[in-house]
Parts: sequence; structure tokens; C-alpha cells
Amino acid sequence: DYDVMHIALSDDKMVWTGGFGAASVEGLTESEQLFWSPRAASPAEVVIHDGPVLPYTEHSSGPLATYGDWVATTVSAEVSRVVVGVNLASGQIWSIPPRPTKHFGEVMAIDASSVLVQEDDGDGMEIESLVRLDLSELDALAGGLE
Repeated sequence: DYDVMHIALSDDKMVWTGGFGAASVEGLTESEQLFWSPRAASPAEVVIHDGPVLPYTEHSSGPLATYGDWVATTVSAEVSRVVVGVNLASGQIWSIPPRPTKHFGEVMAIDASSVLVQEDDGDGMEIESLVRLDLSELDALAGGLE
């Protein structure tokens, strides 16, 4: 069993993270996995599909954003938060580190071509900028931003 940590809706899907671990109900997860269903009008219509386990979620994940087969969130990695992009159709996962001296906040939005994420200087007090990550460039972005 898991605790639902975050949920997002798109025109055609419901996507959520399930947190595993004794303290996951308190937000302290040992791991988190994506789950999804076609959008349903009632609980009886929900058809649960298992998605991939997210990397670095022994610390926590942020809110989800979803569009079509795409899902994005931020997770707490060793030193900083990274953006995690997932293609539900292929199951492929990308982890995008922030630029040097910068930190990612929350994912703000996702559409057919890009993810929009907050960026700050690490104190978390204010958003310095919004960064647009091109979904067609995720393989290159996984190597790090400049």
C-alpha cells in the first residue's frame, strides 16, 4: 500500500505519486512511484496503471504537472532539487540538474513541448526566474544546464 503524495489532472489523465515507507503519510518517503488512470468521472471508472519509480524520492517530491503522456516534478537530490520528466507511454525518465549556483523550485506547468520550472539562488525565498525546458532536448539536458 502507498499514500497519495501529489496528484495532477490533464484533459485525459489523472496522475499521482504514491509514497512508500512507514512515515510516508507524514511526507517522509522511502520511495515514490507514479501511477495514472484515464480521467474518470467516478471512482468506479478509475483504471490504475503503474508508472515508474521516481529517482531521489527517499527525500520527497514536489507537486506534479502533466500533459498528454508527459509528467514533470522536482525531487530532492543529494545537493539540490532536480527536475524529473517522465514519458508515461515509454516509461522513460530524465533527471535534469539545475545550473551551477542555482536551484530548482517547483514545476509550474507542462505542455506539448516544454516544462516551466522556478529557479532561485538556493535560499528559496524568492523566484529569480522561470526556466523553460524543451521536451525534445531532454537527453541533452540530462547532462546538465549551462
